[in-house]
Amino acid sequence: MAMSEEDLAGLRAIARSRTEPASRVERARMLLVYRDEPSFFQVGRAVGAHHQTVQRCVERALVLGALAALDDRPRSGVALMAKAVAAAHLWS
Repeated sequence: MAMSEEDLAGLRAIARSRTEPASRVERARMLLVYRDEPSFFQVGRAVGAHHQTVQRCVERALVLGALAALDDRPRSGVALMAKAVAAAHLWS
């Protein structure tokens, strides 16, 4: 997996961070380990994740870019605005 120096520096900073969400830190660690050892199974063992989780993370990084792949995907469900309108309606 080819990454720019900017991406590598960003991934290293996030992987060491104590203030970033744990999911972003874990994904950054996966990508850094995968860069050195391109095996889903070995990366999974090294970071304590299932190999399919590693595979999904790497595939997202290939499509979106390394730093963009760290973010959670939006969840399905009711839009935030619809929830706010419904709550306002209930309390009025």
